[in-house]
Amino acid sequence: MATAKKKEELKETEVPQENETIITKKSESKNKEDNKPLARKDLRKLITNDLEIVIMNNTNNKFTYECPRTHRSYDMTSYGDLDYITYEELNAMKNKYRIILQDYWILPIDVISDDVTLEDVLQFAGLKDIYKAEMLQSDFIDELLINKDINEFMDIMQKVTNKYILSIVDRAVALFKENKFNDYSKMSVLENKVQKPDLFKEISEQIQEQ
Repeated sequence: MATAKKKEELKETEVPQENETIITKKSESKNKEDNKPLARKDLRKLITNDLEIVIMNNTNNKFTYECPRTHRSYDMTSYGDLDYITYEELNAMKNKYRIILQDYWILPIDVISDDVTLEDVLQFAGLKDIYKAEMLQSDFIDELLINKDINEFMDIMQKVTNKYILSIVDRAVALFKENKFNDYSKMSVLENKVQKPDLFKEISEQIQEQ
């Protein structure tokens, strides 16, 4: 486990209001520095049930959940809110409420450990097929929508899963309503992906009627 000091540093991370970019302080990992995958037998020794993983609310709504194994409750009110989940609780979620992970309601973005990486944990938990490396950043979707050029955007859209595309569309709609997303080329790509050619036009009309 990471030291108490490192955990406290992450707890003190400022989560900006109004969906601004979130910056988390990453714990340093020996395995990250070596950049070598650990054998499963080694991971079994290092990934204990109480290993803590930082998770982010990836919905534009309130996320609530109670672990069926530990009965710990989670309550994240806004997109970008952070919390901790233990490996035991993550595994229980995978086994009983896999839709939370498959539909990207939450994103694991860091692990509190000096010995294993987040990628190690996801591999050990059997979640690497769901969470790709580029997704494991708190500001990935906002960066994709606001700052990436159209070629990079389209390249990434070809690589991510259909369910993750729905998360991107949901976030794009939220940012559009806040006047933070106005790239019509990207809007067109998103509309084609979800087969809703007038999605943003309809939302714009709804806003004008309010």
